[in-house]
Amino acid sequence: MIFTFMGYRMRLLAVETSTPAGSVALIQDDAEPRVRRLEPGRPQTETLLVAIDRLLTDCGCTVRALDGFAVAVGPGAFIGVRVGIATVKGLAMGTDKPVVPVSTLEALAIRALEPDALGDVPAHLIPQLTICPLIDARRGEVYAACYRPDRERGVVIREGEEMLTSPTVFVERLTGPVFFLGDGVSLHRPAIVKQLGSQAFFPPSDRPELMVPSAAAVGRLARRRWTEGGAVDPGELTAVYFRPAVEQAAGPRSG
Repeated sequence: MIFTFMGYRMRLLAVETSTPAGSVALIQDDAEPRVRRLEPGRPQTETLLVAIDRLLTDCGCTVRALDGFAVAVGPGAFIGVRVGIATVKGLAMGTDKPVVPVSTLEALAIRALEPDALGDVPAHLIPQLTICPLIDARRGEVYAACYRPDRERGVVIREGEEMLTSPTVFVERLTGPVFFLGDGVSLHRPAIVKQLGSQAFFPPSDRPELMVPSAAAVGRLARRRWTEGGAVDPGELTAVYFRPAVEQAAGPRSG
């Protein structure tokens, strides 16, 4: 079932748990999203519902007062993606509300359009820029994709498919200028710079938050999709995986 909404007024709860830096956000009309990060160092199975409850309490909102939900569906950490989807699916089914699924890679790529995110990228190169989010997938691999920025519309447009790949192989296919962000950058930056040199760009060092997706970005993307009829019945939610679940849960970290 596809849900369509003609108006723009809404309360949307967004969840992002695809990486260890999980967060939740409340999107209300055109106001700035209210965000709460999950408590670090503890399993997301223990902290997600607590963060949602505290966020809604702080905003004077209840789950039943929401119009719908948004959730990052991967690719990313298997357990995190599963926790986020299962939680949102349960809340949405319990309140009979729709959900907007959002790609984790797109939620990361859209952060490049935030104010001052592009840092040292020369203005004349921005129209030619490729945005490449890299999420650590363990075993020396990354989840990756390429996007073109459309700054006038405030969107990023994917070129090609999302993939699980060796960062070296992925970067070898690129021509600059390229803007990289994501936790995969921290692990593989030397290889990126070796291949692309001065055509490789990264977020400013004082903006570490740009290296992870955020629930606010998930919510902003979902809000646009919502108005375009992109919300679905929660029973239709599916996770995006590129590797069997058992392997993802057991694999060692990269680096």
